[in-house]
Amino acid sequence: MLRPASRATGYAAQEPRISVWLTRLVTHIAPAERAALARAAWNGTVDMNVDSLLGRALAQRVVLELSGLRPTQVRFAIGQNGKPHAVSRATGENAPCFSITHAGRWIGVAVASQGRVGVDLEPVAPFAPTVSARVFAESDRKAVGQLPECEQDRAFTKLWTVAEACAKVDGNGLPAMLRAPPPIGLSATGKRAAHYWAVGVLSCGVVVAVAADRVQDPARSLAQARVVDLGWILKERR
Repeated sequence: MLRPASRATGYAAQEPRISVWLTRLVTHIAPAERAALARAAWNGTVDMNVDSLLGRALAQRVVLELSGLRPTQVRFAIGQNGKPHAVSRATGENAPCFSITHAGRWIGVAVASQGRVGVDLEPVAPFAPTVSARVFAESDRKAVGQLPECEQDRAFTKLWTVAEACAKVDGNGLPAMLRAPPPIGLSATGKRAAHYWAVGVLSCGVVVAVAADRVQDPARSLAQARVVDLGWILKERR
């Protein structure tokens, strides 16, 4: 599923599409690299957590890479309900929508050429029936409960990751997940309410899901997910 990054061009395509980018969390970072990372992340400071800095820096780098805009042409900010966004300084129009997530040693960013997008990463977690009762539709709870015990944890985590990604599309987070949740199902792709989604498992065992309101085939974005390192993130785009 993962492949090295290559330069993207022509992202403002007529057909809506999603790009998913991943990087490994750097646990030991030199002061000079932390300072550079803070400069590369919007509103970044050296005292922020490394995972927050990496997420913001990766998002900014990818949005600039895919849109063809320069750093001085885009303003990044946290909007309503904590959802990050970017706008053109010249026109005030939205830059490509993006979503940030992190879990364990992985940071993920998804960017949509059109419409809104949400992405979530989760390590496989134990099946929790009480949580399922609050977050998932009855059909989903029954489907997980009927699986062999050895498969329940991964199925539960996939459902949770899809629900989180769908909630991030609108920026509503957990409250949206708790309001009369529509069924998700145990397939690798589907549609939940107005959101198209896809879910998969990385080679490291972490579950990843992406959801969007316009892209009807988000599975392709997971199959083409790109991995970048700290050097690529810190490389200045002029």
